[in-house]
Amino acid sequence: MQKISFIIFVLLFYFSTVAKTDSLLIQIQSLKGPEKLKTLQSLTKKYISQSPDSCVKYGSKAIILAKELHDKYNEALANKRIGYSWYLRSEYDKGLVYFGKAYQLDIENHDFLNAAEITNLCGDAYNQKGDYQKAIHYFTETEKSCDSLIKNDSLKNSVKKLYSILYTNMGLLYHTLDSVKKPLTYFENALKYAMEINDSTRIAASYCNIGMICKRQKKYKLASHAYLLALKLSRNICDKHYECKILNNIANIFENQDKIDSAMLFIKMARKISIELGDKSNLTIVNRNIARYFIQSGQYDSAYYYISMALVISQEIGALQKISENYKVLSEVYEKKGKKELALKYYKRYEELKDSVSGQETREKIAEIQTKYETEKKEKENVILRKDNQIKEITISKKNILLYVFVVVTFVILIFLVLIFVLLRVKSRAYQNLVSQNLRLLQFEKKFDENIVTLPESEVSNSPDSNELYQGLGLRLQKFLIEEKPYLWSDVNMDEFCRKLNTNRTYLSKLINDQYHQNFYDLICEYRIRSARDMLQDTSLKHLSVEGIGEVAGFKSNSNFHKKFKTLVGLTPNQFRDRAVKNKLNPE
Repeated sequence: MQKISFIIFVLLFYFSTVAKTDSLLIQIQSLKGPEKLKTLQSLTKKYISQSPDSCVKYGSKAIILAKELHDKYNEALANKRIGYSWYLRSEYDKGLVYFGKAYQLDIENHDFLNAAEITNLCGDAYNQKGDYQKAIHYFTETEKSCDSLIKNDSLKNSVKKLYSILYTNMGLLYHTLDSVKKPLTYFENALKYAMEINDSTRIAASYCNIGMICKRQKKYKLASHAYLLALKLSRNICDKHYECKILNNIANIFENQDKIDSAMLFIKMARKISIELGDKSNLTIVNRNIARYFIQSGQYDSAYYYISMALVISQEIGALQKISENYKVLSEVYEKKGKKELALKYYKRYEELKDSVSGQETREKIAEIQTKYETEKKEKENVILRKDNQIKEITISKKNILLYVFVVVTFVILIFLVLIFVLLRVKSRAYQNLVSQNLRLLQFEKKFDENIVTLPESEVSNSPDSNELYQGLGLRLQKFLIEEKPYLWSDVNMDEFCRKLNTNRTYLSKLINDQYHQNFYDLICEYRIRSARDMLQDTSLKHLSVEGIGEVAGFKSNSNFHKKFKTLVGLTPNQFRDRAVKNKLNPE
């Protein structure tokens, strides 16, 4: 039942994918201009890893249309995608042609990041071909571009990703040349940049390559740990290319431990994925490894079959290093089969090709390119140093003038600082006086409130006389404000006041306007500020925050509290509190 469900799911996914592709193909017929170009680019991208022929077909149409629209960006992108499609199929010469066109367009379009990505791809293509001198040349150019582009904050993450890819490729190049320490340094740097941008693909690649170095150092436990981490990540992100390489490397660990059956299991899984992807570069490695396993198990005819396939594929893609290694294994097969002449013939070919791709002359030329790059960097540093020396000489020649200017500027600054200090002192004293006045006013208000509260009821009661009635209402209002503190209610309103004072809104509004020269809500705000001012100067309430006091005083908004307090008191709540406390501790 589970198998049937799986098959149905696969079929539905397949037909939905086909339907989506068909809809894109139908759209092309009716679209024009930028919309058609966008659809062509979508198809080009879709077929990069599926069908180089289809990728070239739609990519070529995209290039023609982009030229008509004078769209260099899309023209470069289509060339890059076509080149990358051939690159994934190990058709490196075809890929390099398109990479060259894309690079030129990116430079014309001042798209230097894409141009750097192209030089890196060119470097890796030449590395796969075994042309290490050209590979290191392009890698060096990529590193120069990265060193320049990393200064642009908007490109930092993209450049870090490119650094990670570049250092992976450079590590692989030096690993091919039988180096150990140098590749490990590059792989560790690649991992560092990948982790900084949390790029799972690059992290998986870095762990895979670090595992490869550990395997070479015969640290099989560390190598297995690194490979398993890489395998988990590559499967999470569905990266079949890396999964294939990792399976191949795990197989090598089992081979080194003489566990040929386990090695064969993993290498066959890797071969299946290589065939699915059409990855000729990895397929020639996988077939060579299978041949080696058959040699160890004494199955020489099977070994001959797989090494012959590996050699044909490596010759198709022009990968000299791989051709050389395949000659060596083929020589070993012939020796085991007792065909000494053929064994010697292919061993000689192996030696000749090995010397041409990784001999001393090649190493010296690579070292020469690197030295040239380091020399260029040193020369740039020397130019900067000479400019610094010139500036120093100019500075010394103008020493007296600069010293004079320095003295004058220092004197002006000192005067300015003294003025600021004096103004701050004046401002501080003004603030302190303002606080003292507010504290005295607070005492007066408290005494006044006490007098109002102690008035006999007869003086605040209603009277038939209209004037006395008006005055009585005013006294009742004051007494109500003092005794019940209704201004502390967050939902206070005039209707509540009218009910408590046994009056109506017209009388109350007129009374507040005549007696206090303000409206109802301004009066409430004033009493809230009085209450807040009283609490702020009270040292027993220092555990309460300024915001808390504002809330207790009836203010819903902290910003409104600060604004009203500053308007009515002349200081912010914090300024008032600090100076009020100092005033109590150090009274004048």
